[in-house]
Amino acid sequence: MKRHTELTAAAGALAFMLILVGYQAISVPPELAPQDGHAKIFPDYDGVTLPPNIAPLNFMIEEDAEAYRVILKSKNGNDIARENRSGRMRFPRAAWKKLLANNRGEALEIHISIKKAGQWRSFQPIVNPIAAHDIDSHLSYRLFNSVYTRWSEMGIYQRHLE
Repeated sequence: MKRHTELTAAAGALAFMLILVGYQAISVPPELAPQDGHAKIFPDYDGVTLPPNIAPLNFMIEEDAEAYRVILKSKNGNDIARENRSGRMRFPRAAWKKLLANNRGEALEIHISIKKAGQWRSFQPIVNPIAAHDIDSHLSYRLFNSVYTRWSEMGIYQRHLE
């Protein structure tokens, strides 16, 4: 009988502690909370100066959501909007080139919204300045590991940046 009383008391204490821990963890559900800061994207393009002749900066939104929406806004118009369920944002090359060319020296705002529990929530826009001058169209580089000792383990590569 004594053992049964001890087990009941221990189970009661454990239940009480779980209730207290659960009560303290309750907060405003994330879908109802305002979205502070910038959305997590990969690669992170926050604050990057964009040359007007750069290829489209496609990215992945790393936020858990049902749907994703991105609007690229600029001072002189030519906004680009994309919406999908995967979070992988790809922008058409012609529209991207036109947007950057018409906004040299201005800023590009990336407005990101996510849909959670049927409601759209917006993050603070990511602002990137657009340079006034073009960059070189190609980048050449040598790729090798510091422990490589043979020429066959190295390579010279070239990337087209436009």
